[in-house]
Amino acid sequence: MKAEIYIFGNFADGYSQYPDNYTHNLFEAIAKSRQAESEIIYHREGALTYYIYTREISKIDNTFIGLCYVFNDVLIKDFTPLFSIFEDVITNIVVTGEMLEFANDGKLSTKINQLYTHTEELQRVSDYLNSKLTSIGKITEKLPPFNYGVATNEWKTFSHKDKSDIYSAILDYSNIRIIKGEGYDTATLSSYAGKLNSLNKEKTAALQTIDKQKQEISDLKKKQKNYKLVIWLVVFICIGGIIFISTINSRNAQIQRLNNAIATQERTIESQNETIGILRDTIISRNSKINDLKTENQRLISSRDSLNGVNRTLNNSIEVLRGEKSDLTRQLSQIESTLKTANSKIKTLTADKDKLQTENIQLKNRKLEPEKYKVYAKRGTKAYCYYKEGYSYYKTGDSYSDYTIVYVYYKNNKYALTEKGYIKLEDLQKVY
Repeated sequence: MKAEIYIFGNFADGYSQYPDNYTHNLFEAIAKSRQAESEIIYHREGALTYYIYTREISKIDNTFIGLCYVFNDVLIKDFTPLFSIFEDVITNIVVTGEMLEFANDGKLSTKINQLYTHTEELQRVSDYLNSKLTSIGKITEKLPPFNYGVATNEWKTFSHKDKSDIYSAILDYSNIRIIKGEGYDTATLSSYAGKLNSLNKEKTAALQTIDKQKQEISDLKKKQKNYKLVIWLVVFICIGGIIFISTINSRNAQIQRLNNAIATQERTIESQNETIGILRDTIISRNSKINDLKTENQRLISSRDSLNGVNRTLNNSIEVLRGEKSDLTRQLSQIESTLKTANSKIKTLTADKDKLQTENIQLKNRKLEPEKYKVYAKRGTKAYCYYKEGYSYYKTGDSYSDYTIVYVYYKNNKYALTEKGYIKLEDLQKVY
């Protein structure tokens, strides 16, 4: 099964599509009419059927990506596998990371401004969509005749769960919207998003802890300055009296306690900084693990695609060999038949030759004086020889060229007997 494949969407610099052709207005109109985060639009124009998938990237930025299959005279009767195929392709695009990626909060974001700047990635995605066509063949049927009783601009909208209603509608309507407002991420995509969201929350909490500890340090430093000022004032005030010695000692003890508290806070800050460093290392490690998983997933996808290609090549080779075997068998049968016919003909000609030789000997034994003739073929440049069987004459495959002198031993109304066999009298002229 064959299909045209299109990739389109709204990105940083607005709408673009690949390839960009006569379908531009159709896809752009579809883009403006989107109603859900994930949906498939079925659109029919004559014998062409469009299956257009759109997936929202950011509602705030009004960005989305779209994928489309265009078939000729083909109707897909079940949209559930079609949703699965498109969602798998979106996962593949995100994992590759050329056009789409995850933000720190685990939500999708676009990495490109326009599609035409990433032609290699677009071709790879197109090839990946093509590789999914084999699974679509199981859910297709021949496109029914167009229903002229329904206007071509009428629309029907369904949830992806309304399977029976959808199938009934596509037999009559040219425009159908199937909405899937939840569960449109694959398990892999959901897992990646969850991990990134969790890491982002941990990072945010760590930064909040750091800010709080910085504020506590600042407050302690301010208190420390106030305590020093008080100490100096006490010293100056109490310099002349013993009565203030005890106050000074008390203040010194308080300062010591405060210094101890500051030291404790500094140790706490140092420990928390170490914790922050560990959290940062964890985030880096997990980001590295995510990149490794993306690389491994891409490697597995490439391996699978390569194996699928090898399998297709082997299947094609098998079909070619089967065809060659069939041709050789047919040729062998034809050769055997030809050989059988030739052997039969040789046998017949041998019998005819023996018969003619016998007749010739018999005629010679009669001691008849042969008549002399010259060959002038009435048709062509040679006279064909015949053998007699009953009252009928048949070609032997032998002949005389024009102007050849032959001796006739016997003749009837139409044929004359020569050494090679019978010749038509109309091909001979007597020599006197």
